[in-house]
Amino acid sequence: VHRIRGLLKRRDAVMSDVNILTLVDESISLLRLELGQREIHIAKKVKGEPFFITADGVGLLQVLINLIKNSIDAISEGQSSEVGKITISIDFKAQQVNVAILDNGPGLVENVDALMATFFTTKEDGLGLGLAICKDVIKEHEGLFTLNNRTDGHGCCATIMLKKRGSKQKIQA
Repeated sequence: VHRIRGLLKRRDAVMSDVNILTLVDESISLLRLELGQREIHIAKKVKGEPFFITADGVGLLQVLINLIKNSIDAISEGQSSEVGKITISIDFKAQQVNVAILDNGPGLVENVDALMATFFTTKEDGLGLGLAICKDVIKEHEGLFTLNNRTDGHGCCATIMLKKRGSKQKIQA
């Protein structure tokens, strides 16, 4: 019981100036071997003028890794003969940055609210914590987290929206 509680217990967020581009690069680097083994191509697209955000870098890195890993798993479990592709789009707006992780896997088959619920899993060996933790981390950052099927083809789009450092404006979905 103590070990499980320790796994579930969140550490305190340490907020500082963070370069989201660096976090995206680090998450890709950490998953590069698995991407190569599964023959999944990954690309990064940047739009707008980059800026810092005030964030918990470790927490955001965990979110990015979890979302990319979910895309890897979805593509690998899909029945498509198409080459697996993940695109990470970073769009710097005036007061916020939107980071979208798009894949060409089979897409979502469950209700989004159910997928983000604690202990709900679609994976045989999953705990059902990943998306719930992602949602909580982004909420701690006063950001938004959305999960949808792609409208431009098959696959999933996970988007996190975060405020520019010092911005007092609410996130625009």
